[in-house]
Amino acid sequence: MKENTMEGLVSPSDIAELTGYTRGAVSNWRRRSEDFPEAVAGTAANPLFRRADIMEWLSVTGKRIKKDRGENAVFAAMNTMRGSLEMSELTMLVVTVACARKLAAAQGREGFVGRWRDASAKFSHNGTAHVVLGAAFRDLDPRCEVIDIDHRIIDLPAHRMDRVVDAFASIEVSDLADVIDAILERVARSQGKMGAEHGFVASRTASLLASLCAGSDGGTLYDPACGIGVTLLQAVDAGIKPSRVVGHDINDGTLRVARQRAFLRDVTIELSLGDVLEHDLSPELKADVIVAEPPFGLSFRAAGALFDPRYVFGQPPKSSGDWAWVQHAVEHLDEGGRAYVILTAGALDRANERSIRMGLVGAGCVEAVVGLPGKMLPHVSVPLALLVLRRPVATDVDTDVLFIDASEAAEPESAAARWLKGPGHRDDVPHTTARIADVLARDARLEPRAWFPNVGPDARDVASSYADGWKQVVRAAEELDGLASIGPASLSSANPRVATVNDLVTQGILKVWGGGRAAEKYADMGYPQWLLERLVSAADVRDGTLSTAPVVDELDDAPGRPHLTDAGDLLVTTWNEVRAHVDTVGKHLPGSGVQRVKVKDPSALDPEYLALALAGRWNEWLIGGSTIQRAKLGDLEVPLVPLAEQRHVVTSLRGFQDIAQLAARLLEGAASVRTAYFDALRYGIELSGIDAHGSSGPSSRTGDS
Repeated sequence: MKENTMEGLVSPSDIAELTGYTRGAVSNWRRRSEDFPEAVAGTAANPLFRRADIMEWLSVTGKRIKKDRGENAVFAAMNTMRGSLEMSELTMLVVTVACARKLAAAQGREGFVGRWRDASAKFSHNGTAHVVLGAAFRDLDPRCEVIDIDHRIIDLPAHRMDRVVDAFASIEVSDLADVIDAILERVARSQGKMGAEHGFVASRTASLLASLCAGSDGGTLYDPACGIGVTLLQAVDAGIKPSRVVGHDINDGTLRVARQRAFLRDVTIELSLGDVLEHDLSPELKADVIVAEPPFGLSFRAAGALFDPRYVFGQPPKSSGDWAWVQHAVEHLDEGGRAYVILTAGALDRANERSIRMGLVGAGCVEAVVGLPGKMLPHVSVPLALLVLRRPVATDVDTDVLFIDASEAAEPESAAARWLKGPGHRDDVPHTTARIADVLARDARLEPRAWFPNVGPDARDVASSYADGWKQVVRAAEELDGLASIGPASLSSANPRVATVNDLVTQGILKVWGGGRAAEKYADMGYPQWLLERLVSAADVRDGTLSTAPVVDELDDAPGRPHLTDAGDLLVTTWNEVRAHVDTVGKHLPGSGVQRVKVKDPSALDPEYLALALAGRWNEWLIGGSTIQRAKLGDLEVPLVPLAEQRHVVTSLRGFQDIAQLAARLLEGAASVRTAYFDALRYGIELSGIDAHGSSGPSSRTGDS
């Protein structure tokens, strides 16, 4: 494609972002609308469309378009450079262009574009983006704090960036900070690693920490692991006015973006580069508010930790630096200051950090612990916790630690500041206090849920569980007795012939289709939403659960589009284990790791027998691989016996399966009875007697067993 046709490209995901609709809806538009614009670049799996064509189509068809301050035009221009730069490098370049736009604000749009064009023409033989940006705008930024780019990663011809410059030229200077944040947020969502390393703009944890900074006007605000300055700048955006904003980080490129984001907001910020845990970058610093969301699970390798005054409560283990961050925060608090540090919940109870926790709790440094729900960050599913810390204080046995269990709270980021105000502000969340002496007596365990009194289960629930469990035991035992008397069908084939799936395909008995795709790939190919809902995953095959979403219409027989299953086809997965499931309904779409098998000669093979045979133990030895463990479907072996015997085998194995299910019900009922019986003993709950048929009898203290 000629480059002059690529004035701005958007992918299906970009269109979804632009409109606020789902990817599935965009796929439906592409498939059902004959006038939907043609792709001009990209691949079949991820096509790219001209942004102007898409905008015109959305307008003509009356589709809504989200409010846009210019970020979509910038992202479209960025798309034209995919493949030339990594997305992280391209993002850093775009943030720098935004800063150049602000530096040239006094000269207006034409001055900004004119400087770029003049410098680009001057350096036509060495016109990389790095060189041209420096030549055009460095005189406006003498210290090179917001224009400087690492030239080692921005080796891009300047003319490739003309569209980015044009996109920023049309953005109001007052909107630049919001536009850059929108781009950073969007890139972090798609590039999880980037967000995990540098910070997620608009993350729930950043919102939580920023909300806790209220009241810090006139003081020093400090983040020892600031990344791109997400929490610090969000706190300032929320309206607080600290006299000093300080951030430290170990990554130079990350600090550059933090400095640029502060510049776009007219915020003065002090940033320092270095490994905070190895060397204290500002030993004299005392802050009124410290916020920290340090990287989780970071190992601790500070050689001089034994002599570092920050680690007075104990040297952190090499396996984790979590409590090194906590001690660093406490050391840098001013009198009356507070530190808010987010850790994983697992860090609150680990045995190898017990002595550090004991020291901090004993010195009164731990004021409160708030247990948070999972998914507070896009890349972390484990529950998190917020520590509220202060400088060491004089304590006695009656000094308390506040524990709040917000693990089920819907929006702790909007409520935590209120909860910490006082007893009258936290009635909507489970909370309790524990004396420091009691916390120390329990090895300074800080997991909030461990501190709530065990009031015991509801007596009616225990009695009901006891009675229902007995009924389940009795009924399952009676059904088992009936099944056991039937017995399996006999086997007549003493030495059956064994054939592989490949053999059966060669003989025309079977037909096999290759593995399916992930849902995202199908969506990008234009598959409608109703069909994506009938996608079958490897887990669905293993669990025997297929989607029952309604069938809306037929899928066009276009090239590259696999046929849907027919009733009676097998869906097979060989990932980690071999499992097969007969699709009795049809019209399902094989997903990633799932293959489709059709029995073409039903006089030779029964589909249900084939499904059972493929999952036979003799095929387990075929599973292997260095990453994903899997077997080759064509190598799987099937014992060949007459069709009538195949059906007898299926009937017998169904009987065995029924027995296994009844046995599971029997065990489940027995476990319910055992648990209820023990709970009744512990909490003094009376149980009704149960007769041999599971019916309730006279009331008794412990019940009859």
